Amino acid sequence: REERNEKDLVAMVLANIGNSYNKMGEETKALAYYEQALPMVRGKGNRLEGNLYNSIATIYNNAKTSKKADSLLAKSLLIKMALKDSLGILTVLVNQATCAYYQKQYELARTTNMRAMKYAIALKNTKNIQTIQLNLAKLEDDFKPVVMRDSSINQSKEVLLMALAQKDKEMVRQSYLRLYNYYKDKKAFAVALGYIEKLRRIDDTIRSESAIQEIARAEIRYKSQKKEAENQRLLLENKLTNTQLAQAEKERKTAILGATFLVLAFGLIGYLVTRTMRVQQNAKAEQRLNKTMYDTEQKERIRIARDLHDSIGQHLSVIKMQLNAQSIKLADSEQAPIKASIVLVDSTIAEVRNISHNLLPEALSFGLYAAFDDLCDKVMSSGGPNIQFSFAAALREKKFSQQFQLSIYRIVQEVLTNMVRHAQAKNITFSVAEGIDAILIDIQDDGDGFDTSKIVDSDGIGWQNTFARVNMLNGKMNVSSERIRGTKIEISLPQSA
Repeated sequence: REERNEKDLVAMVLANIGNSYNKMGEETKALAYYEQALPMVRGKGNRLEGNLYNSIATIYNNAKTSKKADSLLAKSLLIKMALKDSLGILTVLVNQATCAYYQKQYELARTTNMRAMKYAIALKNTKNIQTIQLNLAKLEDDFKPVVMRDSSINQSKEVLLMALAQKDKEMVRQSYLRLYNYYKDKKAFAVALGYIEKLRRIDDTIRSESAIQEIARAEIRYKSQKKEAENQRLLLENKLTNTQLAQAEKERKTAILGATFLVLAFGLIGYLVTRTMRVQQNAKAEQRLNKTMYDTEQKERIRIARDLHDSIGQHLSVIKMQLNAQSIKLADSEQAPIKASIVLVDSTIAEVRNISHNLLPEALSFGLYAAFDDLCDKVMSSGGPNIQFSFAAALREKKFSQQFQLSIYRIVQEVLTNMVRHAQAKNITFSVAEGIDAILIDIQDDGDGFDTSKIVDSDGIGWQNTFARVNMLNGKMNVSSERIRGTKIEISLPQSA
């Protein structure tokens, strides 16, 4: 094209080379080719000029230098509108919305996204509809507190359903990430943990597909090199004797096989090591985050329970005393309203006590043994199965933090509740023993039993909460069950948790 001085076509080839580098993530090289092509078409108002402005602006946007992108996007939009290029207008509007967002011009970003949505819907461009929906949801998150983001999370769920139907893994990944952050902020930690697991799996899938694509590219390079080597061999055939040719062929094959094996072996080892390290780092970071959130939740429960018992409970008791004192001064005929108020205060005190007990059982003030013994008595006195309870004497004297005690209590409470509700058991054996730096909890019933393979796919919040709590304490839980013969649950928790 250069030899023929076809400048428009030279500009097109330069833009295509820039696009190729852009696809490979080498934005610096892409920008160099775009800027080389732009002077050749500047002022012509054609599709290529509009595309170049948009492509250059996109690179500036990615580099968070959005002010440079503003004027380029405005020029691109004018050209696209003059050409009535609906898809081009849609693409530029989405970039303008991103540019406004990076500059914290949130209202402009919202209105620009809404303009883009009209074009996306008219074009039935599902990919851009999903992208715009997530952008709008992100803007809503920035403007509204967590409790008011219901429409934001609904948009994320709609995008997730569309992305799953279309097998758009990157959009699925973004939706899982948004859903995880939403439920984490809502303190629905069990649901958030489920989405982080799904996010990890989709990340692994994306990385695996990327590795497969890289292997395919390596195969293409190998075949090209093999073809080139074949051509070289044909040239050498004319110069070498039969003996020399056979020796050269043998050495060539050995060298190619050795080099190919080394390249593939080092590539595979490098990929596996990198992937393993990344997975381990992500898992540790996630575990630290979840542990922090869990500890915060437990501390907050304890604080609220104490406030209810020590503050509100005492205030209500004072009010009751004052009402009693007031009723003594009144005649019998005038005491009815006061007595009604005293009854209401009594019921309020009982309700506050119940709420406080649910948050932090009173028996925990006397240690785990007292709390578990009280829990067993309550189960049996309410018509539940007979419970044989034993607690290691060595553990009775040990002091644990309130958060740790409350966590263990909730785990055992959840397990016993499940057995009472679903197992139809008549007898339960419950023991707490001391292991090496560990607390060993064993709970077994003689109920109906169930298929343990379905626990992973269970939608029940009870199982999710139990596994999540054990995991937060760096513990292990094993569930074994047989139909008719009953269920056994073994839990091991480090004492230093």
